Amino acid sequence: PDPKVDWMPWAEVIENQPPEWIIPIANSRLIVSEDGSGFLVDCGGRRIIDEIIKLKEAGKLSRLDGLFITHYHDDHTDNVAACLDEFACPVYATGPLADILERPGAYRLPCLTPSPILKLKVVPEGYTMRWKEFTFTFHDFPGQTIYHDALLVERDKGGKIFFIGDSFTPSGIDDYCLLN
Repeated sequence: PDPKVDWMPWAEVIENQPPEWIIPIANSRLIVSEDGSGFLVDCGGRRIIDEIIKLKEAGKLSRLDGLFITHYHDDHTDNVAACLDEFACPVYATGPLADILERPGAYRLPCLTPSPILKLKVVPEGYTMRWKEFTFTFHDFPGQTIYHDALLVERDKGGKIFFIGDSFTPSGIDDYCLLN
């Protein structure tokens, strides 16, 4: 690898393991800070919530401080309300994604969750936020869907990961993600 590049290419994440501050849970990712707080990326299945509860009970997670949604598909959003019942935390999205998350019944799109996500914390494109030892930068990032977000996470002690949902997933019956 190029020593000038300080981010981990997707191929390296697959070949190696994600950094110790990222816990993969199904198609979600849990960012864990040094103090044990967590920040979740997507929440489609009940299994994700159950795993977070297990981590908390095992003392590996103290609390959940936030949830970021990459896109509206049900496998990334169906259990957001259940997650918020367990862990009262803000849910982040950019402006273009907000309406479909809050009013999914107003759209006729495939794989759409029927459950509205209320009380979103809507942030503008390029919004930067500090969370613990991380800097988060929120992006409107059309890819797999036109209503799609991405989150750049930069760790103070080194390491960057760009969470993009399924935008570059090279699988499925249509395989259009890489073309987008």
